[in-house]
Amino acid sequence: TTPVVGLVVKPNENVSLSANRIEGLVAGTAVADTADVLNRGQVFPPFQTVQYELGGKVVVGGVNVSIAGFQSERPNGFYRNLVPPQGIITREYVIDGLQRNRGIEFALDGELTKGLRIISGAALNDAKLTRSDNPAYVGKKAVGVPDYTVNANVEWDVVPSFTLTGRMMHTGPQMVNQTNTLELDSWTRFDVGARFVTVLGGNPVTF
Repeated sequence: TTPVVGLVVKPNENVSLSANRIEGLVAGTAVADTADVLNRGQVFPPFQTVQYELGGKVVVGGVNVSIAGFQSERPNGFYRNLVPPQGIITREYVIDGLQRNRGIEFALDGELTKGLRIISGAALNDAKLTRSDNPAYVGKKAVGVPDYTVNANVEWDVVPSFTLTGRMMHTGPQMVNQTNTLELDSWTRFDVGARFVTVLGGNPVTF
């Protein structure tokens, strides 16, 4: 059972204020098939997450501007050392921690001018371990959650049937291990494209 409840209040036609509480299910972790892991290959059952969010949106002309703050919690898994080891088997993967994600999201989308559209957003993330069987991990950054992300998608209708497209995705640094001694650098990706729409044999076709 994953209940969802939300509320939207509109002080006027162009402003919306919102709040929600959302629960969800996330696929269970599959343990790597590594020789030194006791329960290698095990797939854990789905687990439940809870998120709270407060936000607002303003409509200016054909553009939507929104900002929201959120906090979510989810179980966290990690490798626990076996004492004493069982031969070459020295570790066991367990779901015995708690990860708290907290952050702010910003979004801007709409038609800036006739034929020029944008969908963009940015997020700041503060993801930390709040419970672990190893006290040294408590307060550490969570694995695999970037500190920030920035994305923008732009479309420009050069003529009614021909559109140029572009996308930028920037992902901030993120931790690789729970001891926070190994970090992936930030990276950026750019995409460019074009779209041509026509009619062939009475059917709409997009190249």
